[in-house]
Order: sequence, then C-alpha cells, then structure tokens
Amino acid sequence: DEFCIVLPETEPVDAARIAERLRIAVSQTEYHSEQGEMMGRVTISAGISSFGPSRQSPLAIIETADRALYQAKTRGRNCVAMYEDGANLAAASRAET
Repeated sequence: DEFCIVLPETEPVDAARIAERLRIAVSQTEYHSEQGEMMGRVTISAGISSFGPSRQSPLAIIETADRALYQAKTRGRNCVAMYEDGANLAAASRAET
C-alpha cells in the first residue's frame, strides 16, 4: 500500500528524520493476526520531496516523492530516500533492525 503524509512548514531534513523514526518504529513493532499468531516482519520505505525550483505544483511534489520511494525500494526496501534537484536522489538511510 502507498499513502502520503503532508508536513506543512517542515524542512526536508526534518521530514526525513520523521520518516526515519516512523520506519524504525514500524520495523520494531511485533504484529499479530486477529487469532494472535505472529505475522511476518513489517517494514516501510519512504520517499521524500518538497516544494522547490523544479517542483512548483502539488503534482510535481507527489511525482518526485514517488520517484524517491521507488529508489528506496530499489535500494533494498526498509529505507528512506530524499529527492533533491541536481543529484535527483540523494540521502538514503536504513538501519538494520
């Protein structure tokens, strides 16, 4: 599943920190079925983008966040990738848990 979290008035580096905290919390949580059985490991990948010179519309921000998301998935999943102009995709983080 994919969803979007909008963080108004948040710098991209702060959005990356929030995404990383969320990623860690999800990966460290034990999930159980309705019958109480342990489910498999759950992880998330996140792509981050923000308003910028080449991203002047909500659609452009969503498209570049989507590119960053798929880059995170390409890097092995369970990580955060940030879209940046010029370098296209830069910072990715993942702590093995």
